[in-house]
Amino acid sequence: MDPEKRKLLDCWRLRIRIAQTAHFRYADLLKRRHYHFGLPVVILSTVVGTSVFASLSDDPSTILKIVVGLVSLLAAILSSLQTFLDFSTQSEKHRVAAAKFSELKKKLEKELAFTDKNEALLNDFVNQILKDWNSINSDCPLPPGKLYNKVFNELDGKRCFPLDQIE
Repeated sequence: MDPEKRKLLDCWRLRIRIAQTAHFRYADLLKRRHYHFGLPVVILSTVVGTSVFASLSDDPSTILKIVVGLVSLLAAILSSLQTFLDFSTQSEKHRVAAAKFSELKKKLEKELAFTDKNEALLNDFVNQILKDWNSINSDCPLPPGKLYNKVFNELDGKRCFPLDQIE
């Protein structure tokens, strides 16, 4: 394989790895956020439910009524935010995107390991990689730019993007 083509495919592999890693990390972050909202909702709702029974006594104190009302309000707010932000669905979309990028990266790595194809077969392979890559990009959500940039720097993405070539 021509060294320039090899370099291009190596850079593509790195770019795919960066996308894969960013999506996996964001999926994990969103899953944690789902639990950070979900667990308090369950706990607060349970507290409210048991407090309502406690307040059924003859004459509950005003402070108990206020506390139960505030806890109930907090549980409702957290539950609404959890539903609105839908962290679990977002997490799953990023996990699926990461898995697709992982599959594409493995396909490319396999090709790089077995480089004895002729030029026509190599061109067909490159075209298929581009087609698959574009398909994944069009179907998946984007991870936050800050997270992507962090992964880009950790994996030394600049070696495939010299500063003088970045606009």
